[in-house]
Amino acid sequence: MKNKFSIAFIFLFIWLFFQSFSYGGNKEVAASPIKIELNNSEWGYSYVSEPIVDTSDEVSKGVIENIFKMRNISFNNNIINVTGLCSYEYLAEKKTPIGYWYSNKTVEFYREFFSKYNIKLDDYIYNISPVSPDETCEYPFSDFIYIGNKFVLIYKGYAVFYSKIDNSKPLSNAKKIVFVNIENNL
Repeated sequence: MKNKFSIAFIFLFIWLFFQSFSYGGNKEVAASPIKIELNNSEWGYSYVSEPIVDTSDEVSKGVIENIFKMRNISFNNNIINVTGLCSYEYLAEKKTPIGYWYSNKTVEFYREFFSKYNIKLDDYIYNISPVSPDETCEYPFSDFIYIGNKFVLIYKGYAVFYSKIDNSKPLSNAKKIVFVNIENNL
């Protein structure tokens, strides 16, 4: 009887051990729709905000624009690639604004700030960061947010906005074919 109890206990322990791995990725499960949306997409620099708050860095918007114009962000098969800088496996963690900023006052501040740029702060945002802490990228490309169909990176007291690049070719560049009805011209 003791032997059957030991075997049952060992079986239960092993089963619970392996089950714990299947529930450990809850951040990924919550973020999977955004990863599907981002897969095979490319994002490019759009614009720089006015200073978020009075800053002492005294960095001009022109300098910031030049830094970010050269860096596109692409997403392919759970890998983020920042042009000429780095690539890493990323986590897209779905968070409420309060869960990201930890303060109602800060959430309201950013709600008003983003509204100046026609971006609505919804119920959820996505925090994009490396899966592994060993995989890092130059600041600010290792931790930024996705909100209102824009990526927002905070740099030197400014918000830098990225928009999706449409890689489809416009029809206006296609050759035009003109059909002439010969019978009417006879």
